Amino acid sequence: MPAGSDVLIWKEKYRVPSYAIGSNGQVKFYYISNFLLDMASIHADHLHWGFRDMRERNQYWVLSRFHVIMHKYPGMHETIHLETWPKGINRLFALRDYRISDAANDVICVATSAWLIMDAGTGKPVRIADYRNLFDYTTNMHGIEEVPDKLPAVTVPDFKVLIKVACSDLDINKHVNSGKYIEWIEDTFDTHYFEQKNIREFQINFLSETRFGETIELVRMPGMQQTDYHYFEGTKESDHSVSFRASIIWDKSLINK
Repeated sequence: MPAGSDVLIWKEKYRVPSYAIGSNGQVKFYYISNFLLDMASIHADHLHWGFRDMRERNQYWVLSRFHVIMHKYPGMHETIHLETWPKGINRLFALRDYRISDAANDVICVATSAWLIMDAGTGKPVRIADYRNLFDYTTNMHGIEEVPDKLPAVTVPDFKVLIKVACSDLDINKHVNSGKYIEWIEDTFDTHYFEQKNIREFQINFLSETRFGETIELVRMPGMQQTDYHYFEGTKESDHSVSFRASIIWDKSLINK
Protein backbone atom coordinates (compact mmCIF):
# COMPACT_ATOMS: atom_id res chain seq x y z
CA MET A 1 0.00 0.00 0.00
CA PRO A 2 1.30 3.48 -0.74
CA ALA A 3 2.10 5.21 2.52
CA GLY A 4 4.14 7.92 4.15
CA SER A 5 5.70 8.16 7.55
CA ASP A 6 2.45 9.50 9.04
CA VAL A 7 0.48 6.27 8.47
CA LEU A 8 -0.11 4.77 11.92
CA ILE A 9 -2.18 1.77 10.83
CA TRP A 10 -0.36 -0.26 8.21
CA LYS A 11 -2.25 -2.73 6.02
CA GLU A 12 -1.05 -5.50 3.75
CA LYS A 13 -2.73 -8.30 1.81
CA TYR A 14 -1.09 -11.73 1.73
CA ARG A 15 -1.84 -14.91 -0.20
CA VAL A 16 -0.96 -17.86 2.03
CA PRO A 17 1.80 -19.78 0.20
CA SER A 18 1.77 -23.56 -0.13
CA TYR A 19 5.01 -23.91 1.85
CA ALA A 20 3.32 -22.36 4.92
CA ILE A 21 0.78 -25.20 5.14
CA GLY A 22 1.23 -28.03 7.63
CA SER A 23 0.20 -31.68 7.60
CA ASN A 24 -3.29 -30.77 8.91
CA GLY A 25 -4.00 -28.66 5.80
CA GLN A 26 -3.86 -25.35 7.66
CA VAL A 27 -1.21 -22.66 7.91
CA LYS A 28 1.49 -23.45 10.48
CA PHE A 29 1.34 -21.20 13.52
CA TYR A 30 4.93 -20.02 13.25
CA TYR A 31 4.21 -18.75 9.74
CA ILE A 32 1.35 -16.65 11.12
CA SER A 33 3.88 -15.23 13.60
CA ASN A 34 6.35 -14.55 10.79
CA PHE A 35 3.67 -12.71 8.79
CA LEU A 36 3.00 -10.47 11.80
CA LEU A 37 6.64 -9.77 12.56
CA ASP A 38 7.38 -9.03 8.90
CA MET A 39 4.58 -6.45 8.98
CA ALA A 40 6.18 -4.82 12.01
CA SER A 41 9.46 -4.49 10.11
CA ILE A 42 7.78 -3.02 7.02
CA HIS A 43 5.83 -0.49 9.08
CA ALA A 44 8.88 0.51 11.14
CA ASP A 45 10.71 1.32 7.88
CA HIS A 46 7.91 3.65 6.82
CA LEU A 47 7.93 5.34 10.22
CA HIS A 48 11.72 5.85 9.90
CA TRP A 49 12.39 3.48 12.80
CA GLY A 50 13.42 0.50 10.68
CA PHE A 51 16.62 -1.52 10.46
CA ARG A 52 18.63 1.03 8.44
CA ASP A 53 17.44 3.96 10.56
CA MET A 54 18.40 2.16 13.75
CA ARG A 55 21.79 1.11 12.36
CA GLU A 56 22.64 4.77 11.80
CA ARG A 57 22.07 5.27 15.55
CA ASN A 58 24.15 2.15 16.34
CA GLN A 59 20.99 0.53 17.72
CA TYR A 60 18.53 -2.21 16.84
CA TRP A 61 15.07 -3.41 17.87
CA VAL A 62 14.56 -6.71 19.70
CA LEU A 63 11.25 -8.42 20.34
CA SER A 64 10.89 -8.92 24.09
CA ARG A 65 7.35 -10.27 24.50
CA PHE A 66 4.77 -11.56 22.04
CA HIS A 67 1.18 -12.71 22.62
CA VAL A 68 -1.07 -14.14 19.90
CA ILE A 69 -4.70 -15.35 20.11
CA MET A 70 -5.99 -17.41 17.16
CA HIS A 71 -9.67 -17.54 16.16
CA LYS A 72 -9.30 -19.62 13.01
CA TYR A 73 -6.59 -20.91 10.64
CA PRO A 74 -6.52 -20.08 6.93
CA GLY A 75 -5.76 -22.66 4.28
CA MET A 76 -3.50 -22.83 1.25
CA HIS A 77 -3.63 -19.86 -1.14
CA GLU A 78 -6.28 -18.12 0.96
CA THR A 79 -6.09 -14.33 0.88
CA ILE A 80 -5.66 -12.72 4.29
CA HIS A 81 -5.60 -9.08 5.38
CA LEU A 82 -3.03 -7.95 7.95
CA GLU A 83 -2.98 -4.77 10.00
CA THR A 84 -0.45 -3.47 12.50
CA TRP A 85 -0.07 -0.28 14.49
CA PRO A 86 2.15 1.16 17.26
CA LYS A 87 0.46 1.54 20.64
CA GLY A 88 2.75 3.84 22.58
CA ILE A 89 5.27 3.27 25.36
CA ASN A 90 5.08 1.16 28.52
CA ARG A 91 8.19 1.54 30.72
CA LEU A 92 11.13 0.24 28.60
CA PHE A 93 8.79 -1.21 25.97
CA ALA A 94 7.48 0.13 22.69
CA LEU A 95 4.14 -1.62 22.11
CA ARG A 96 2.75 -2.80 18.79
CA ASP A 97 -0.50 -4.66 18.04
CA TYR A 98 -1.82 -6.66 15.10
CA ARG A 99 -4.94 -8.15 13.52
CA ILE A 100 -5.40 -10.61 10.67
CA SER A 101 -8.78 -11.10 8.98
CA ASP A 102 -10.06 -13.16 6.06
CA ALA A 103 -11.78 -12.08 2.85
CA ALA A 104 -15.13 -11.93 4.69
CA ASN A 105 -13.54 -9.67 7.36
CA ASP A 106 -13.80 -12.40 10.01
CA VAL A 107 -10.96 -12.24 12.52
CA ILE A 108 -8.26 -14.87 12.10
CA CYS A 109 -6.04 -13.68 14.94
CA VAL A 110 -5.10 -10.74 17.14
CA ALA A 111 -1.75 -10.07 18.76
CA THR A 112 0.31 -7.68 20.83
CA SER A 113 4.06 -7.26 21.22
CA ALA A 114 6.59 -5.42 23.36
CA TRP A 115 9.91 -4.25 21.89
CA LEU A 116 13.20 -2.97 23.28
CA ILE A 117 15.79 -0.69 21.68
CA MET A 118 19.26 -2.16 22.16
CA ASP A 119 22.62 -0.40 21.95
CA ALA A 120 24.70 -2.28 19.37
CA GLY A 121 27.92 -1.45 21.20
CA THR A 122 26.97 -2.54 24.70
CA GLY A 123 24.17 -5.01 23.90
CA LYS A 124 22.06 -3.35 26.60
CA PRO A 125 18.60 -1.72 26.40
CA VAL A 126 18.42 2.06 26.01
CA ARG A 127 15.86 4.37 27.59
CA ILE A 128 12.94 4.61 25.18
CA ALA A 129 11.68 7.59 27.19
CA ASP A 130 14.62 9.59 25.78
CA TYR A 131 13.07 9.39 22.31
CA ARG A 132 10.11 11.69 22.74
CA ASN A 133 8.94 11.41 19.13
CA LEU A 134 8.17 7.72 19.70
CA PHE A 135 5.30 8.91 21.91
CA ASP A 136 3.71 10.42 18.80
CA TYR A 137 3.18 6.93 17.39
CA THR A 138 0.20 6.07 19.56
CA THR A 139 -3.22 4.74 18.62
CA ASN A 140 -6.28 3.97 20.72
CA MET A 141 -6.69 0.54 19.09
CA HIS A 142 -5.95 -2.82 20.67
CA GLY A 143 -5.40 -6.25 19.24
CA ILE A 144 -4.97 -7.47 22.81
CA GLU A 145 -5.36 -4.75 25.41
CA GLU A 146 -3.15 -6.23 28.14
CA VAL A 147 0.61 -5.69 27.98
CA PRO A 148 2.35 -9.08 27.59
CA ASP A 149 3.39 -10.37 31.00
CA LYS A 150 6.28 -12.40 32.40
CA LEU A 151 5.97 -16.18 32.02
CA PRO A 152 6.90 -18.70 34.74
CA ALA A 153 9.92 -20.99 34.75
CA VAL A 154 9.59 -24.66 33.80
CA THR A 155 10.02 -26.71 36.96
CA VAL A 156 8.88 -30.27 36.11
CA PRO A 157 9.61 -30.91 32.42
CA ASP A 158 8.24 -33.95 30.59
CA PHE A 159 10.26 -33.41 27.40
CA LYS A 160 13.77 -32.19 26.58
CA VAL A 161 15.70 -31.62 23.35
CA LEU A 162 19.07 -30.06 22.52
CA ILE A 163 19.14 -27.62 19.59
CA LYS A 164 22.38 -26.45 17.93
CA VAL A 165 21.94 -22.97 16.43
CA ALA A 166 22.63 -23.10 12.68
CA CYS A 167 23.26 -20.37 10.07
CA SER A 168 19.68 -20.69 8.78
CA ASP A 169 18.38 -19.75 12.26
CA LEU A 170 19.97 -16.27 12.23
CA ASP A 171 18.48 -12.89 11.40
CA ILE A 172 20.13 -9.77 9.96
CA ASN A 173 21.54 -8.91 13.42
CA LYS A 174 23.20 -12.37 13.59
CA HIS A 175 20.90 -13.47 16.41
CA VAL A 176 18.37 -16.29 16.22
CA ASN A 177 15.31 -15.06 14.34
CA SER A 178 12.27 -14.58 16.60
CA GLY A 179 10.11 -16.88 14.50
CA LYS A 180 12.70 -19.66 14.71
CA TYR A 181 12.14 -20.06 18.46
CA ILE A 182 8.43 -20.58 17.75
CA GLU A 183 9.29 -23.19 15.11
CA TRP A 184 11.49 -25.02 17.65
CA ILE A 185 8.60 -25.04 20.13
CA GLU A 186 6.13 -26.42 17.58
CA ASP A 187 8.63 -29.15 16.67
CA THR A 188 8.43 -30.60 20.20
CA PHE A 189 5.08 -32.11 19.10
CA ASP A 190 4.49 -34.76 16.43
CA THR A 191 2.11 -34.57 13.46
CA HIS A 192 -0.60 -36.57 15.26
CA TYR A 193 -0.90 -33.77 17.81
CA PHE A 194 -1.58 -31.16 15.12
CA GLU A 195 -4.15 -33.42 13.46
CA GLN A 196 -6.23 -33.35 16.66
CA LYS A 197 -5.88 -29.72 17.83
CA ASN A 198 -4.27 -26.41 17.03
CA ILE A 199 -2.78 -23.50 18.94
CA ARG A 200 -5.42 -21.17 20.38
CA GLU A 201 -3.11 -18.89 22.37
CA PHE A 202 0.64 -18.43 22.34
CA GLN A 203 2.95 -16.28 24.47
CA ILE A 204 6.72 -15.95 24.49
CA ASN A 205 9.25 -13.91 26.49
CA PHE A 206 12.70 -13.39 24.96
CA LEU A 207 15.20 -13.04 27.81
CA SER A 208 18.63 -13.15 26.15
CA GLU A 209 19.93 -13.24 22.59
CA THR A 210 21.13 -16.50 21.07
CA ARG A 211 23.89 -16.71 18.48
CA PHE A 212 25.39 -19.11 15.95
CA GLY A 213 26.96 -22.26 17.37
CA GLU A 214 25.26 -22.08 20.76
CA THR A 215 23.34 -25.08 22.04
CA ILE A 216 19.89 -24.57 23.54
CA GLU A 217 18.28 -27.03 25.93
CA LEU A 218 14.55 -26.74 25.23
CA VAL A 219 12.25 -28.25 27.87
CA ARG A 220 8.47 -28.58 27.98
CA MET A 221 6.07 -28.90 30.90
CA PRO A 222 2.31 -29.59 30.88
CA GLY A 223 0.13 -27.08 32.70
CA MET A 224 -0.79 -28.13 36.22
CA GLN A 225 -4.17 -26.37 36.41
CA GLN A 226 -5.45 -26.58 32.84
CA THR A 227 -5.69 -29.25 30.18
CA ASP A 228 -4.29 -28.49 26.71
CA TYR A 229 -1.73 -26.13 28.24
CA HIS A 230 2.07 -26.31 27.92
CA TYR A 231 5.00 -24.24 29.19
CA PHE A 232 8.45 -24.08 27.56
CA GLU A 233 11.90 -22.85 28.49
CA GLY A 234 15.07 -22.59 26.44
CA THR A 235 18.41 -22.46 28.29
CA LYS A 236 21.88 -21.90 26.87
CA GLU A 237 24.03 -24.94 27.56
CA SER A 238 27.21 -22.82 27.81
CA ASP A 239 26.25 -20.67 30.82
CA HIS A 240 22.77 -22.00 31.80
CA SER A 241 21.18 -18.59 31.20
CA VAL A 242 17.54 -18.60 30.11
CA SER A 243 17.08 -17.55 26.47
CA PHE A 244 13.27 -17.66 26.32
CA ARG A 245 10.08 -18.88 28.01
CA ALA A 246 6.79 -19.59 26.27
CA SER A 247 3.30 -21.02 26.75
CA ILE A 248 0.67 -22.59 24.50
CA ILE A 249 -3.05 -23.22 24.94
CA TRP A 250 -4.51 -25.76 22.49
CA ASP A 251 -8.03 -26.01 21.06
CA LYS A 252 -9.61 -28.95 19.19
CA SER A 253 -12.19 -26.65 17.57
CA LEU A 254 -9.46 -24.95 15.51
CA ILE A 255 -8.89 -28.05 13.39
CA ASN A 256 -10.74 -28.14 10.07
CA LYS A 257 -12.87 -31.24 9.78
